[in-house]
Amino acid sequence: MDVLYIASQMVMLSLPIALGYAIHKAGIMNDEVDHGLSRLVLEVALPCLIVSSISSVEVLPGAGTVAVVLACSAGAYVFALAMGYAVSAAMRVPEDVAPAYRYLITFGNCGFMGFPVAEAVLGQQSVLLLAIANIPANLVMFSLGVSMFRSHGGWRRMLASCAASLRTPTLIASIATLALVLAGVNDLGILGGAFDIVGQLTTPAALLIVGSSLARFDLRAMFGNWRAYVATFFRLLAIPVVVLVALQALGVNPAITAVVALGIGMPVATNGTLYCLQYDVDLKPMVQATFLSVVGSIATIPLVVSLI
Repeated sequence: MDVLYIASQMVMLSLPIALGYAIHKAGIMNDEVDHGLSRLVLEVALPCLIVSSISSVEVLPGAGTVAVVLACSAGAYVFALAMGYAVSAAMRVPEDVAPAYRYLITFGNCGFMGFPVAEAVLGQQSVLLLAIANIPANLVMFSLGVSMFRSHGGWRRMLASCAASLRTPTLIASIATLALVLAGVNDLGILGGAFDIVGQLTTPAALLIVGSSLARFDLRAMFGNWRAYVATFFRLLAIPVVVLVALQALGVNPAITAVVALGIGMPVATNGTLYCLQYDVDLKPMVQATFLSVVGSIATIPLVVSLI
């Protein structure tokens, strides 16, 4: 794929983010609007987009391909999790903010940013593979990810969190789509068309929300933490490039390689901010890295895709 085309797609995606920033400053969007629209995207529009993605391919992936996608995604997140702990330790992060750094290095915002970006630069058919790849990602995020912020609770809380993630609409839609793929169903008729119409809301709404969220922060406070820059580098570039090189070396199908590497190279997952608030972890590093990763992804995503 032409690098200039990829860059142009990222610029195109960045403009709605800038618009979201501007209309938040103008008072059109606010925290209440962001919260309501976020729920609409995550609980309605994105699940519809995922289910409707099966209609974007004429030939569905077989069980073998699905198994490879799941295995590659699981392996990628195990590596990302190890990097989260290793990089935090190497930077000698204070223990009171260590959970934030471990989380933000490990987990990207695949729900809000991953699907719109994949659809824009890899085509609509990539949404189906990314939905499958996102299943182990969500399980790890809502189990081991949450456990990073908890000082106690052990395996019981981790398993309870993992079980709770099974009830999220996005994961339910992903599992339902996986079942349809394995059953060989890729035509949902009128229902599929209706899902597609609602799913089209995902990209513009998600990008506006990202921009509006950035408008809450004092930009001058976003640039003074060197650890946030290092963590952002690993989140956006080091982890996806290593995953990309490893999958290429293993001879994995290029389409699967592209989806897994792109999905794991997204900006910091917004759930991290919520967990910091819930478990009384200093919010500032998470906010700084979230801001830097959103801005930096405009350059890093075209670079990662160009390496595929």
